Parts: sequence; structure tokens; C-alpha cells
Amino acid sequence: MQEELLREGMRAAVADEPPLGFGPNDLVAEARRRQRRRRAMIGAVVATLVVVVGAATAPSMLHTMTVPPASPPQVAVPEPIGWAPTGMVPLRLTDQQLVAEGERIKGYLAEAVPEVVPAVRDFTTEPGAKPGLGLGLRTSPPAEVYVSAAFARTVEAVPGKAVSVELAVRVFAPGSVERSPAQACGTPLFRVILQCAQHVQADGSVVVDSVATMEDGRYPPSHVVHHFRADGTLVVATASHFSDGELRRMYAMTQPPMDSPELIALATDPQLALRP
Repeated sequence: MQEELLREGMRAAVADEPPLGFGPNDLVAEARRRQRRRRAMIGAVVATLVVVVGAATAPSMLHTMTVPPASPPQVAVPEPIGWAPTGMVPLRLTDQQLVAEGERIKGYLAEAVPEVVPAVRDFTTEPGAKPGLGLGLRTSPPAEVYVSAAFARTVEAVPGKAVSVELAVRVFAPGSVERSPAQACGTPLFRVILQCAQHVQADGSVVVDSVATMEDGRYPPSHVVHHFRADGTLVVATASHFSDGELRRMYAMTQPPMDSPELIALATDPQLALRP
């Protein structure tokens, strides 16, 4: 009996309590909301740290990525050919072939000189080209074609006057000349060297540009250009004054008969070469 009374008393004690105000489903929903809030807060903190760290390291990254100034380009300097050139094939021509080549070169000079020298007048060449040996160049015949030409030009140094120039062109076949570029300042006729310079071309060939005069000093200096070519060909172009004495002396004091660009352009012209 007492147990019955005790149970009834306990039921009576809680029968009038108000409801709890939430059920099991409410508990689950509330737990999920709190979990989402925690995740959002953690994400915001991480993003803030990333921005701060990135801002702090940006100057350092920019510093390490700075491109240094470009160094000046390296210009390749060509190596001059040896003399005689490696692999040179000597060329031997008959007298008839040399005469034919001389006529060809003579005709070509009549076209080339006015292209190189401004204000050329009265251009003439010898009646015939002369095959033969070069003076003092230690050649083995038949080896050379020689063409001489003369022309008049007007220059600023002598207003109102035409200055006459004599041009001599010698073309030596490969294997004909033992004389090296180091020995090519002036000529055996013009032995007093006033100036001399070597210029290595892009293909390794060597231009020797010199101004020289005779030992007795009777004539103004002549301009001489040698072109030692990679195939063993040698071209020698010599420009001299050919005017009367007074005009020649006056002109020679101010300007050579042909300047370096003019004479070098002729001496390096590929058409000035002997063909078999």
C-alpha cells in the first residue's frame, strides 16, 4: 500500500509542471546552427590572416622579381684570314683568257666608277687591258690583269676646276701573290708611307688602306687599297693625281684623289675577280 501511495504522490508532484519549451528536433536544429556559426567565424579569421600576410610579403616578392638591366649586345669580331687562305685553289689562265678578262673588267669599270665617285666626267680606259706580272709582288705567271683608267671630277677644294684622276686596278688570281696583308702598306713604287690601316671584313678578308708617296717627293701622295680575299684573290686599286703641277699641288693639299669609301668600294667589288 505504501508503494502505491508513493507513486501516486510523485505523479501528482510533476503533473502541474509547465512544458520544457523544446523538443528533440529543436535541439538538433539548434546544434546545427551553432556549428555553422563557428565555421563562418573560423573562415573569416583565416581570410584576414591571408590578406595580412600577403600584404606584408608583396614588397619582398616585387623586390626579388626585379629584372636587371640588359647588358649591351656582344658584337662578334671576325677573324682575319691567313695568307695564303686555307683551302685556296690556285687559278692559272692563258694569255688569251687574261686578255678577255681584262676587257671584261675594263668595261665593268666604266659602269662602276661613276656609281662610286660622284660627278665623274670624261672616263676613259687604255685601248686594251694588259695581262702581266705585278711589279715587285712576287707573282707566278700568268696571274694578273691590269687596267688603267682616267677621269675628271669636280671637287669643292678647287671651285670651277675639273681635277683629273688616274686609276690603276690590278687583279691577281688565287695562288699568285705571296705578299701578306702585313706587307701591303703602299706599293713598291710608292714607298714612303704616310698612313696605313687594316680593316677586317665580315667574311674575314682584309682591306689595307694606305696613303703613300714616292721617295723623291716630286708627286703628291697616292691612295692605295689592297683587298686580300678569302679565296686567295688580291685586288689592288691605286688612285693618283693627274692634273697640271699647280692644280695638282693645290688639290693634293686639301683632298686625296679618291677617298677611302670610294676606293674601298671598288677594291672589294666582287666583279673585280678573275674567272676561268
